[in-house]
Amino acid sequence: MCCSLRHRRCCGIVLCILLMLLCSRSAYARDGRVINALVFPRTGDGIAGEIFGVDDDSLTVVGDTVYRLARTDIARIVVRTEVPRGRGFVYGACTGLVGWNFMLSAIDGQAPLLSAEMYGSYKNHRYKANSFLLAHHTLAVIAIFGGAGYFVDAQHSYGEHAFTIPTGAEEEQHSVWKELQDVLADNVETPIRFSVASAVVVPSMNHWFQSELSASGFDIDRERPFGYGEYLIGEEEYYNAAALEINILRRIQAMYQITPHVEVGLCVAWTSEPRLYAMRIIDSLRPGDVKRYYRARQKLSGSGYYACAMYDFGRYVDPRCNLRFGGGAGLATNSYMLDGVLWSHHANTAPEREQYSHFEYSGTAFSTIFLAECSWRVYDNLSLGLAADYVFTPSSRVIPVVPFLGLQEKQFAPGNGSIGVTFGLHF
Repeated sequence: MCCSLRHRRCCGIVLCILLMLLCSRSAYARDGRVINALVFPRTGDGIAGEIFGVDDDSLTVVGDTVYRLARTDIARIVVRTEVPRGRGFVYGACTGLVGWNFMLSAIDGQAPLLSAEMYGSYKNHRYKANSFLLAHHTLAVIAIFGGAGYFVDAQHSYGEHAFTIPTGAEEEQHSVWKELQDVLADNVETPIRFSVASAVVVPSMNHWFQSELSASGFDIDRERPFGYGEYLIGEEEYYNAAALEINILRRIQAMYQITPHVEVGLCVAWTSEPRLYAMRIIDSLRPGDVKRYYRARQKLSGSGYYACAMYDFGRYVDPRCNLRFGGGAGLATNSYMLDGVLWSHHANTAPEREQYSHFEYSGTAFSTIFLAECSWRVYDNLSLGLAADYVFTPSSRVIPVVPFLGLQEKQFAPGNGSIGVTFGLHF
């Protein structure tokens, strides 16, 4: 397994710590405020909205549209600030669900999305999901972590500040703008972004496995057929649930904004694909003929670690909109296994194994990742949106031909893609 229990617990603890940092910053460091502003130009009507940026020569206000005003054209600004309660509950519930599920259920390097399978039974090679335990744990996590976030983010205050821009000396104007920037500090820009992507995995190796064996008449399933371990060497005594198509922790990113449109940082992606089993039985109707059992299985576990950069096009349209594209390079660790067996069973005799094939690879290689994201700043500290990625990991390994399964030679390609949702925490 690509993700040990210790690693899962560490990731969960890190997510919970980030929750506390986020709520603490929201309550005590002025971030997370609602800022309403009235901006009065020297000529024309006043503008009501939220201030999203103060540059050296301009001010950005988002109201019914986006206004970019030259600082020299502004006569007066009235800023009303409010730090509301309740957002900490949202931050706590979201972060707690991700961290708790990953701590409990990361399997083959992947964490199922609120799946009842992670609370099931492993007896008799049958996995019995318990939906009651799923609902119980989910509600408990929402209550505990959401409640913790609510009480940490308990401060609720209002404030109003008025700034009159003088027409005289430049030093006096600079002093007033400096006071305004101090009031807006931590709200105008939150340069650190921590995001989590939950996504549907678009497999590569599984697609090949399914298409090749389905064409040969095999039945494909993610759940191991009953008694499967009798026909393969090295099969574990108890069946452990495999990775699912929906991965609650496909990718995490920690990014830092170096310019209004460019951010750089680190990314970790989990590229595991659901474990697959295939079975085909050929049974002649004539007495005395041979009965043949064809069985195969495949498992791919992987993760990649990347230095990456992204460019935000959305800020050209609206400061609250983020349309990011980018990529990165790093190292990916993959573990892959493919094996198959052919058993024959003559009447009144024990089954005999005729053919067996096994291919296994485990290693680390250079890898690249391509990223795309479209999100919206719901709060100053929270963004929600859609995300997609594609991981490319070149490999020189070749999976050999397996004639009795109908598998042709295949270049080992552990990379895959995903598409799903993302939520970001901004500091």
